[in-house]
Amino acid sequence: MKWIHISDLHLNVIDEGSSTQHMRNRLLSYLKELDRTVDVILITGDFRYAPKQSDSDDVAQSIVNFILDIAEALGVNNRDNIYLVPGNHDLDRNYKHRKYIINGVLASYNPEDGYFDSDDLEAAIDGVTFFERILRLLYGKSKSDLIRSEMKDNPHRVACAHNCNLLLLNSALFCGRDKEEGSIIVGNKYVLNALTKINGLSPNEPTIVIAHHGLRILNTIERRLLLNYFRDYNVSLYLCGHEHELWYEPVTSNTYQINMGCLKCDGGMQAGFSLGSLESSTNSFIIESHVWDNQFSKWGKFPQFGQKNGIFTFNARPHGITDVTTFTNLFSMFTDVEKHILERADRAKDKTVFGFGMDMQVALPWLEKFPHTVPNLTFKMLVIAPESAYLQESDGSNYDKETLSQSLSRYVKLQALTKNIYVKKSSAPYFFHGLIFDDVIYFTLLSNSDGVLTTNPPFLKMNRSSHGTAKTIFSSFESWFSFFWGCSENVLEDSSI
Repeated sequence: MKWIHISDLHLNVIDEGSSTQHMRNRLLSYLKELDRTVDVILITGDFRYAPKQSDSDDVAQSIVNFILDIAEALGVNNRDNIYLVPGNHDLDRNYKHRKYIINGVLASYNPEDGYFDSDDLEAAIDGVTFFERILRLLYGKSKSDLIRSEMKDNPHRVACAHNCNLLLLNSALFCGRDKEEGSIIVGNKYVLNALTKINGLSPNEPTIVIAHHGLRILNTIERRLLLNYFRDYNVSLYLCGHEHELWYEPVTSNTYQINMGCLKCDGGMQAGFSLGSLESSTNSFIIESHVWDNQFSKWGKFPQFGQKNGIFTFNARPHGITDVTTFTNLFSMFTDVEKHILERADRAKDKTVFGFGMDMQVALPWLEKFPHTVPNLTFKMLVIAPESAYLQESDGSNYDKETLSQSLSRYVKLQALTKNIYVKKSSAPYFFHGLIFDDVIYFTLLSNSDGVLTTNPPFLKMNRSSHGTAKTIFSSFESWFSFFWGCSENVLEDSSI
């Protein structure tokens, strides 16, 4: 899935200044110059500037027209591929129940329960009047009425978009006060229900949450519970706005919050947008941001964003059953290994590939060509020594002494010719073999804890996680490798080969 994320349009075509008008005009030209297409448009609230704009269809229509201009520039022809959430400027601030909602509901709300009285929820939805105008003029009355009806059951909507899930979190229901930081509530039980629904519809795809307010502005207990849900329900991104600044930060072990700037030039605001994609082949998010330079009146890529050249990348790390991929045989596993290394070589944080107990007949052919294709990586291979007791107990399979001696000889030549491959041999009992690279481990079990050889072992791929089975397996493999690497012999030092 490819997307553009914009926030805080604050569009006021009548009274806005010339700098903002010029920035918006150039935005449309810039998007066309980029020659990009996206699948969806994500807008995280504050469509109008409430103090100077009425809650009217005329105002809403001017904003919808601008959104459709952006859609046309990026090749989005279906309005259903435009996803919106409201901001605090999209409320009816004169709504008669607003005072009661803010003072009454906030005072009685218990985050540990995480739900609202049905009448209070309906009253809050009734107050998001300008956002409802946007929905009606963008989608038509039939769909906007359906959305309103769904929001009375759960104010946070869900969608399955291409290879990704979307959770449209409405953080504006109970806002509208001054100095709201640390007090906004969203009804975390509704969020949990929405994530549970997503898990039932599309459990193997990562989820992006879009909301107006950043997580730090929420009620402290509410925020803690949401982060727990994000961790356990495969939420990879939390896209938001409100603060008129562009930045990102990790909020759980597998979730990043990206705060987008605005589309207004006023008082030091940072105008910007981001373009993102989820690459199915690598299960990776790639996001770049673009900002408006007020001094030179130009749009351009924001080089300070991300790890390199204004690009931020990270792996989507699914949980539960999606942590593990099973291969039918060792060859298919190493085919995936090669693909993963080639695709991640330039973006990986750790540039070292750790291999242990490898099946040399499968591993050597692709390893021998890697020094030429990915010279920026280092390979540390811990192989089974020919004199290993494990080989003496094998039944003449791929691990027989003669085959391994020949493989080690090829490794000696390989290590002598390259500067980025290191091979050591160990007589340690190998219960498994495989490799670790870039938060992914590939492995298969050779024997059980009693040393009995495994018949038809599974070949597995697992993503790193900060908890559960994946954490234990990664920790065990890394500790085991570190210990035996330190006490094993370099194959170049073995004169018998």
